[in-house]
Amino acid sequence: MPQKPGVGSPWPNSARCAISLSYDGADYGHLEVVVPLLERLHLHATFLLEPAAALEQLARWQALPALGHELGLMGFEPEGRSFFDEAFGRSANVVAAETPTYSREVAEFVRVPHDGFNFVDTLSPKRLAAVNTDGMDATMLTAVAHRALEEGAWLIFAFEGIGTGEAGIDRADHATLLEWIADRKDEILVAPIGQVGKVVRDPAHPR
Repeated sequence: MPQKPGVGSPWPNSARCAISLSYDGADYGHLEVVVPLLERLHLHATFLLEPAAALEQLARWQALPALGHELGLMGFEPEGRSFFDEAFGRSANVVAAETPTYSREVAEFVRVPHDGFNFVDTLSPKRLAAVNTDGMDATMLTAVAHRALEEGAWLIFAFEGIGTGEAGIDRADHATLLEWIADRKDEILVAPIGQVGKVVRDPAHPR
């Protein structure tokens, strides 16, 4: 059963739910469109990189952690892991898996292609569900976020292209969602996947 927010909410600072924004593939539009919007709204996100695409703007990706954003990997392939280790001086803590059957020892948090919410009492850090935003407009996106707010869930949005690509969403719809979330930061814990995951795993974290 979904955990309703309110007294005994699992999220800190009286938040009613948690939302993580994740962006797949190291798309150029993520740097040109998404990062400036996040900075304007004082939000932080998880960027899951595809190595070949990330190499084209590597210095700009390397600068994002200093701004509070989180970098992870698309997939568990050894070549990608080697790229990440060399480019960022550490292993990827967050990985997006095509299937949850990959080795669970590679990363601390694994986003799998299961569409839905995560609830504190039942989630597994190695099998984190996400909502694929492909084809969704602003009304649909904000409705999903509102439902997470009502159910006290951890919602991970999975974005690909913003304004571009077959699996992308409209740039204005994306902006509307982020503005909706930013307006409710007193009710929503908005943080990268690894940060929310560590909050959930903290032994002192209320359940």
